[in-house]
Amino acid sequence: MATASFTTADATRNSAVDVTSDELSAHSLDVASSVYINSTGPLVNVTNRLGQDVTITVALRSDSQHIGDLVVDGTVVGNATSFTLTKGATRTVDIEIPDDSSLSDETVYFSVDASAPGLEVTAPDRRASVNE
Repeated sequence: MATASFTTADATRNSAVDVTSDELSAHSLDVASSVYINSTGPLVNVTNRLGQDVTITVALRSDSQHIGDLVVDGTVVGNATSFTLTKGATRTVDIEIPDDSSLSDETVYFSVDASAPGLEVTAPDRRASVNE
């Protein structure tokens, strides 16, 4: 049986759907509950359990782009990044947040999408709180 992570879906009235958390889904996401001012740390770990290599895109929502920059493998990549994730592999996307106390108590919103020929999985509006 095929599985995927999603936020909403349309189904016929008599449909039955099992629901799982982001961490246990085929497009597995381990989202940080908090990120920190004046720090670079994990925002999301993405694990590919989709059974094929996929292109992953992580993007800050437009209303969160002022909070910080995404970082992959130690390189600042800005508001969005895309990379290939092989079957079974995990990759971490960090966020670098400047030393700006006005960001305290904000929320970073972002999306994580996976795509391959004949496959598209979206996980919009994931979030982490910003703390000092």
